[in-house]
Amino acid sequence: MRNTTIVALIVLVGAVAGTVYLKNRPEAGAGTRLEASAAEPVVATPGGDMDDEPLEPSTFAEDDPELGWERPDDAGYDTPESPPTPAPYDPRLAALEVTPDNGWINYVTGSDGKVTMEIDMDPASPGYKKPTRKYTYAGDRVTELIAYRYFHDHVQITTTRVSYNPDGSIAEYAESTRYDYGDEAGDGT
Repeated sequence: MRNTTIVALIVLVGAVAGTVYLKNRPEAGAGTRLEASAAEPVVATPGGDMDDEPLEPSTFAEDDPELGWERPDDAGYDTPESPPTPAPYDPRLAALEVTPDNGWINYVTGSDGKVTMEIDMDPASPGYKKPTRKYTYAGDRVTELIAYRYFHDHVQITTTRVSYNPDGSIAEYAESTRYDYGDEAGDGT
């Protein structure tokens, strides 16, 4: 019974694949869109040495707006003359961004104008008038974030440390959490 089920499943998958192939293949004798977009094929001359004559640039079939393809430009490639391509955004960096203003946060800024601390100003919060986040910078980048989460009898303190590569990507990312149950629980320092 089990072998019959497996064989039937294989036959069914083959039939579906064949139907999809036959439905999507080009008509006999008709050129495909890719063939129609190529101007002239490049043909090597018989018996000729490729080093004897310079090659002419051929048409780039992928540079066809009808197909939605374009020739890649050099913007994505590093050359000695160009600055290094910036690293793609790392989602771990989202946790290091300053909290958007919601009216319940007092922002403390340093002499350079960067936010160094966020203080909770929600009277209903257990952390009212206490720091919720402290930032340490190296240049324009956050290298350390200490986040405080207040509870009735303790404080959860999460420390995130980051170091960066020259291109801006993360070299090292470390996060640790500790809990303060002592007499000073709740002061956030």
